[in-house]
Amino acid sequence: MNFLRLFQSELPTTVLGGRYKVLRQLGAGGFGQTFLAEDLHLPGNPHCVVKRLQPQFSEPAALQTAKRLFDTEAQVLYALGNHDRIPKLLAHFEQDEEFYLVQELIVGHSLGCEVRDSHPWSGAQVVGLLRDILEVLAFVHQQHVIHRDIKPANLMRRHADGKIVLIDLGSQAGHDATAQFCCSVCADDFDWHTGLYAQ
Repeated sequence: MNFLRLFQSELPTTVLGGRYKVLRQLGAGGFGQTFLAEDLHLPGNPHCVVKRLQPQFSEPAALQTAKRLFDTEAQVLYALGNHDRIPKLLAHFEQDEEFYLVQELIVGHSLGCEVRDSHPWSGAQVVGLLRDILEVLAFVHQQHVIHRDIKPANLMRRHADGKIVLIDLGSQAGHDATAQFCCSVCADDFDWHTGLYAQ
């Protein structure tokens, strides 16, 4: 049974969590609606990623279950964010019976872009990539968490240092929570002049 349903609607007009101003929608799909936002509480109003989730029901008992599962997932993401190549969870909160995750913005491009646009890789390149990926996965597994969707689209090449960042982590192993949280966007969609993302 799915305890959380992610949905599409208009852009939030209020400041979320008392500090996050939504700039535009980045995407929406089976696992959520994601926004580019700025943090009004920090100097320079740095950008971040906000994901919105809405309970599928309004019964008090079901909402409490959804909240418990949401909090459990958030604690897992907080722990995983201690690794340099997993986006940090900056905040999680409930507002108007909707759940929100705020995560670090990763500026980069997906491995899918590299595979699609490049020539065949050398053996050394493949070994280097696998070493990078397995290093992060080893940390994830040490936290008793599994990533249920390893694929090029969920491996981001961070522009700042060229490192591979693992995104779109799934549910914690051994729990029934079903939400997946995507915390990154492809830099190909970024308008470097305005600081916003293209449709």
